[in-house]
Amino acid sequence: AWLLLFRTVHRTSSTLRTQADENERLALHDALTGLPNRRLLQDRLDRAIIAGQRANKHVGLMILDVVRFKEVNDTLGHDRGDALLIEVAKRLENVVREADTVARLGGDEFAVLAPDIGSTLDAERLAARVHSAFDEAFQVGDLLLHVESSIGIAMLPEHAEDATELMQRADTAMYAAKSTHLGALLYRPGEDGNSAERLQL
Repeated sequence: AWLLLFRTVHRTSSTLRTQADENERLALHDALTGLPNRRLLQDRLDRAIIAGQRANKHVGLMILDVVRFKEVNDTLGHDRGDALLIEVAKRLENVVREADTVARLGGDEFAVLAPDIGSTLDAERLAARVHSAFDEAFQVGDLLLHVESSIGIAMLPEHAEDATELMQRADTAMYAAKSTHLGALLYRPGEDGNSAERLQL
């Protein structure tokens, strides 16, 4: 009887632990693409900044969105839009370095965290690689879709002092890239006014 009870408790405990692990994974990952979500990105960003400050290293952050994604969603339907986002996620993971984190922030917005990046030039080179991941058309069901990305790049300590500021500045640079159709842009201090205006709107 004791052996039976022990086995039952062990089995139940194992099931609960597996369920708890799965719940934690779901809480930290995007349900559609399986990528880290905003919460997990924030945690990795905080850790990268602490490590970078200790070792006097740079941290890069890119925020990108898929140009004309709303058009794809509206004209072809959400199923095709979702399939496109899954393909985008795969391509992004294939072009970044092993130490980098690709995350989905929501909608058609993604982020790439590059801890220990050598310089702003290295960050721009990585952004160019990310941007080139969109050169080839995406196979979505029976369709070939051509979409591009707008990428904003910000660096710590060059452009920001903390995680919140780094996110804001990468976001600002992304909107600048979007409005100028330049693909990928490094943050420039003069762009902050536009960011405040957008926030007010």
